[in-house]
Amino acid sequence: MGNSMAVIPYSDFDPEVVPLCKKLNSLPGLLTVSSCCGHGENPFSILFQVDKGEQKGLFILSRSVNRRYWEFGDRWIIYLDVLDTFYQKRLPIIYCLESIDKGEESYKQSISLVENIDYHLHHRNFIEGFEVNLIDNK
Repeated sequence: MGNSMAVIPYSDFDPEVVPLCKKLNSLPGLLTVSSCCGHGENPFSILFQVDKGEQKGLFILSRSVNRRYWEFGDRWIIYLDVLDTFYQKRLPIIYCLESIDKGEESYKQSISLVENIDYHLHHRNFIEGFEVNLIDNK
């Protein structure tokens, strides 16, 4: 499940971004390539790529960020951008997950987003209805 291609050890990350970056990297097809907690001055931001042919991780993240399914869904956005160079021989299409709020509020919301992703990963009707079972339910 997920990607094991982390380029920078999590110990080198800003501590506020680690839980959400780990969660995104655990979803199939998602690979974070850059992150910043905003240092209290800018929005929380994570850049990631999606492997072609693997959409489950992006679907789960999109559903979890959606304002219908998360109380802070109107405070975060996912948008597309493009880089000028290839990254690990991938097309330079990049996704950005970004908060509207800054500082402590965005840090609190990022933890809530991790919890909401976990909620979706364990929600029986969701995983069965969309065939996105990623958890070993022994």
